[in-house]
Amino acid sequence: MVPMVPPGSTRFEAELVARVANVLHETSPSVLLQKFVKADPKMDKDLPVVHVGPTSDEEIDTLVKQERVAAWKTVGMMAAVFAVYVALVALLGWCYTKLWSTPVMSESKPDVEVEEFRHGVFSCFEDMHICALSFCCMPYRWADTMKAAGVMSFWTGVLIFFVVSNLRMWAQDYGPILGLSAWICSTLIFTYYRQQLRQIFSIKNDTMDKLKDFSLWCCCCCCAAAQEARQVQMKKLDV
Repeated sequence: MVPMVPPGSTRFEAELVARVANVLHETSPSVLLQKFVKADPKMDKDLPVVHVGPTSDEEIDTLVKQERVAAWKTVGMMAAVFAVYVALVALLGWCYTKLWSTPVMSESKPDVEVEEFRHGVFSCFEDMHICALSFCCMPYRWADTMKAAGVMSFWTGVLIFFVVSNLRMWAQDYGPILGLSAWICSTLIFTYYRQQLRQIFSIKNDTMDKLKDFSLWCCCCCCAAAQEARQVQMKKLDV
């Protein structure tokens, strides 16, 4: 756009308008582009040629094979890690059964209903052996408790504990809602088995007791596992 000289302008004003028009013309995009191209006439020849994607069927086949090999390597690595994990869990479980396994209780059931477990929730430090196992080896200690009470076998308990725990851990990676849902579901599972212990030992189990069991496994699962283990140990000594 060229500035217009108003009628009746002085010579100085006319020259000023002409200079402004010249500056606008020299700095316009089209003029600058022309100067740039003229400054380097071989610019088009010097630019590198970039190919986007494969340009032939052979390149496509090569890329497909490479992706397939990479996918199988990933699957193999995951399978190897899973195998090592399972072997380690089995080895530790076998060591536990050889060192600290609790014998199965007799099938006698108390005739009188009691109010609570024989030991308090937070009195786990009274038995440091069970306390250490509950805090450091809780999957095996919990499975041993279920086995001693006759609820399930030791290895079934280990499988349930590790499957539930890993599913809960993986669910947390997909958002807080799914993680919270998995946490609640896993807590309900362990609360259910605590209810089984209440039935076996004739412990009072009303609505408030169910809520307490759920809260305990939700907030302090190690203390819950220790309390259940001490209950089984005391029953074994009584027998």
